[in-house]
Formats: sequence, C-alpha cells, structure tokens
Amino acid sequence: SEFRPHVILLDLIFYGGSSGIDLLAQLRLRPETSRTVIAILSGRSDNAMKAAAEQAGADCYFVKPVDPDELLRFVLKVD
Repeated sequence: SEFRPHVILLDLIFYGGSSGIDLLAQLRLRPETSRTVIAILSGRSDNAMKAAAEQAGADCYFVKPVDPDELLRFVLKVD
C-alpha cells in the first residue's frame, strides 16, 4: 500500500486468479494507484476488449507484439 508507481504495464491475461480487467478496476479504486498511468498489453485487438479496458480505466492499449520503441516513447511521456 506504500508503493506508488508512476506507470503500470498490465497484461490482460495473467494467472493470479482474476482477469487483467478486474485487476485494472481494482487498481483504480486504490488511493495509491488511482492516478497511476496504466497501459494495457494484450494479444487481443478487438474493439470489445479495448472498450472494456477503457471502461475499467486504462490510459493506453497496446497490442502485442508491442514495438519496444513505441512503448519507450509512451513511458518517457509520463510525468
């Protein structure tokens, strides 16, 4: 609860017992991560998944494989 990251890169498919969308929504509810920039990394490029991520509070959505230069540019823009 003390860690306050500037950026979170979140894969929508992870194996912690819930989906990445659920985790994203939970992160937005926590005071320490409510304003953290959260970028989604996903193998899915469909509009429904992008909309779900946006609804849950994602700041950006990258489709894998992600261009490393594009990801670096995104991270460097974060205050």
